[in-house]
Amino acid sequence: MATLNSTLMPTFAVKVYTQLDPEKPESLVTGSGELVRSEGVVRIVTNAHVVGGAESVYVQFDGSPFAQKVRAIGKDTLVDIALLEAPSLPYGKKPIAIATTPLVIGQQVCA
Repeated sequence: MATLNSTLMPTFAVKVYTQLDPEKPESLVTGSGELVRSEGVVRIVTNAHVVGGAESVYVQFDGSPFAQKVRAIGKDTLVDIALLEAPSLPYGKKPIAIATTPLVIGQQVCA
């Protein structure tokens, strides 16, 4: 199994908001997500059913009174997972640790 880099712990969750129809306040959907970092870019993993076909997606970091607009860069409704991209990461917030060594096809991992 790949080793996790414990210096990046603890994990950090965000609140995810989506607005399915800007004209209908009742179409607001909320969920949660986990920060991950990929090559210096801030990414957030959440559920596809939270993102749905939303026109606007926002995330709110713990302790922040403001939500930040993000971009949905992919989703798979079959396994109910979506990947969001945030323009910036608030100071002091750390993403979850990913494997510190490259993974090999067929290697056992935990998710």
